[in-house]
Amino acid sequence: MIIDIRLNGIRHSNIEIEDPKPLADVIRETDIDPCLVLSYKINHTQYVNDEYLLQQNTMVNCITARHPEGYRIYQDSAIFILGKALYSLLGEKHSLVVEHSVGDGVFCEVFGTDIFTAEDCQRVKEEMREIVNSNLPINKEEVKLHEALDIFINLGRKDLHKNLSYTYRDSVHVYRCGHYYDFYIRPLADKTGMIQDFDVVYQEPGFILRFPSGKDFSIPKPFVLPKKIFALHQEHDKWLNILKVHTIMDINRLVIDYDISQFILVEEALHEKKIAEIASDIASKKDVKLILIAGPSSSGKTTFAKRLSVQLQASRKRPIVLGMDDYFLDREHTARKDNGDFDFESIYAMDLDFLNQQLTDILAGNEVELPMYDFIRGVRRRSHNYVKLGEDDVLVMEGIHGLNDLLTASVPAKNKVKIYVSAL
Repeated sequence: MIIDIRLNGIRHSNIEIEDPKPLADVIRETDIDPCLVLSYKINHTQYVNDEYLLQQNTMVNCITARHPEGYRIYQDSAIFILGKALYSLLGEKHSLVVEHSVGDGVFCEVFGTDIFTAEDCQRVKEEMREIVNSNLPINKEEVKLHEALDIFINLGRKDLHKNLSYTYRDSVHVYRCGHYYDFYIRPLADKTGMIQDFDVVYQEPGFILRFPSGKDFSIPKPFVLPKKIFALHQEHDKWLNILKVHTIMDINRLVIDYDISQFILVEEALHEKKIAEIASDIASKKDVKLILIAGPSSSGKTTFAKRLSVQLQASRKRPIVLGMDDYFLDREHTARKDNGDFDFESIYAMDLDFLNQQLTDILAGNEVELPMYDFIRGVRRRSHNYVKLGEDDVLVMEGIHGLNDLLTASVPAKNKVKIYVSAL
């Protein structure tokens, strides 16, 4: 039998065995450090631990935290240890909610207790470190659904109890460490000692569980809070609290009770209200003449630009949309990637000089003919579309380079507003 060993998806070695053999014994024949392997994946489909018995030709992928899949396992395992630490300190009377990502970590809140303080945060960190240093086993166990429901209601985990109550399977897999149980769809590390690097930082009204990152897989200090994104998440959380929607099981409840349409209408209204506030803020700034909208692919930039344009008109502004794609260089002048493909995502695929000259002319009050890019021929051609900026007019441009100062270097900062759109 040939065992194809891979490390984070990259071919590592082939090990030949004659008789069935535990995976741990095969890994010992390689130079892979098993202490770094968070999970083993068999033939791209099944996660197993090192006790798995190899009985036929098999591909084994050894997944570490350096792999995106392994990094998610590392994060989930750290959150599991956090849950166990809180259970050890507070018992079943508390409720841990992992709210959202922030920086290199996740923001968490603890409910069912008094106000969570910086001292409490330090106690949690110390308890987590004790659990990690004890190198306790994290066991994956299959239990009957009714047993799982009993386990989680006894632990005070009403969220998991409600979530699993919508499951129509006879049994489910749970993870156990000592007397603490939790439910995860992805696999966890086999032992707590594999999660050595983490940090717990107090951030009112909760705390941030930080994970290592970067080439050296470390945790930078001090922690720098992305204030705008954090404030946005906090505002969103407040609305979800008002709507009483905290987890996926709450969404399931709305669907089953036929209330999901109302929830969607409220969310859409809140979204539109936010766009209206942005438009109103822009309209109040007389110097602003250019609105730049950026975001990753498929983030809703074009839809947002259209909705913002409607709200700008409601604020007595006339939006003039400039197509960023119309300012591409002719194909023959476009830079290529190392593999020979055109690098259309590079900002240098744009004709920056031409764009900035047009922006300068438009802001000076001159009439300008906007370009039109012919993507079939790969050349820019005339559009016969002329624009002239009036007193109440604003330019709107959307594209992945909207936040890059090189794109609009000729436009003073006071004359432009940058908006980042992303499905956070």
